[in-house]
Amino acid sequence: MKNEITVTELRSNIYAIIDEVIRTGEPVAVRRNNKIVTVAVPKKTLSKGNKKEKINDLSKLRPFMKLPYPEEDYISMNPDEWKPS
Repeated sequence: MKNEITVTELRSNIYAIIDEVIRTGEPVAVRRNNKIVTVAVPKKTLSKGNKKEKINDLSKLRPFMKLPYPEEDYISMNPDEWKPS
């Protein structure tokens, strides 16, 4: 990809350009009226690389309330027997 493009080029394929910047880490300069704006990924984000953070680690979750009945009662409870408090 070119390092410098016009606003018209950016407008016509903005999603592809942004995806390319994210994938390669190479910034793209966008020129408009002799002014340049750069589309880039912050260095802080690039330093992480492709490490995936643990998002499915449920071992650290704690219950937010104590259930009034044992868990087995909820599974086997008949809806006709249920009486709201």
